[in-house]
Amino acid sequence: MHLSASVEKVLKTTANCYENVKKTLERLVLNATFDEDTNPMSRDGPPNRLLQKLLRELQAIETIMRMIQLPFDKGVDPSWMGLSPTHSTICLQPDSS
Repeated sequence: MHLSASVEKVLKTTANCYENVKKTLERLVLNATFDEDTNPMSRDGPPNRLLQKLLRELQAIETIMRMIQLPFDKGVDPSWMGLSPTHSTICLQPDSS
């Protein structure tokens, strides 16, 4: 599969930023509630109301969603990244088919 230069650039940038974005999102989830569970996918505790209010006031969720959506708006097909609705991991490799 041949990808345009702009899509290749977006994929490379996304791959370079993925770990930092993932760690930041995990920290946000972990700090948004109080719980012993350190797994952001299963954490379920009372809310950290002060942090959640601050995030709402800063419109952090909207900003994060725009950042996550950006590669797809730039033409990246989720299948090129190994995205699957049932998996939470992403492999940033173009599909060779």
